[in-house]
Amino acid sequence: MTFRVGIDKINTQWNDLRFSFTASKQGATAEPNFDETNVGLLFPQNDDTEIVFIIAQMPHDWKTGTNIRPHIHWQQSANTAVTWKMDYKWFENGGAVPASFTPISTSTGIFTYTSGDFAQISSFPEIDGSSISSVSSMMLIKLYRDDNTTTGDVLAFEFDIHYQIDSLGSRFEFVK
Repeated sequence: MTFRVGIDKINTQWNDLRFSFTASKQGATAEPNFDETNVGLLFPQNDDTEIVFIIAQMPHDWKTGTNIRPHIHWQQSANTAVTWKMDYKWFENGGAVPASFTPISTSTGIFTYTSGDFAQISSFPEIDGSSISSVSSMMLIKLYRDDNTTTGDVLAFEFDIHYQIDSLGSRFEFVK
């Protein structure tokens, strides 16, 4: 077995930047409601005013310039589509903050629904990271549901961003 010492680069891999809905900022009216029994947020039918606000700093092991893949983990309880929406601003520390949010949405689950309460993941479109050249960048995110296809509340557990890594971190604490 051979061990190499002092390697600061690794092969490109994927990692998760996770935002549990047990520690997220809900809207000004504390909406969407938190379901203490099932441990998640309840997003109501056809109501885009109940928003989860997320502030993310991309980790220093992120492979700069690469695309990221946001997605939501939720409980599907019927064979109907749910439309999740995400508005975001992505910018470098020390750089200009965009004036407006970029909206994206998804209504497709990764897994085929079978029956009962079902753990589902819905992926948003991949976000282009080619304009971000700094290890230290921020994302401001608004996440909500906007559909009338699934009756009642939908339980959501977590929001994640898959991102590629190509190092164990940065050489400097604050990097532009």
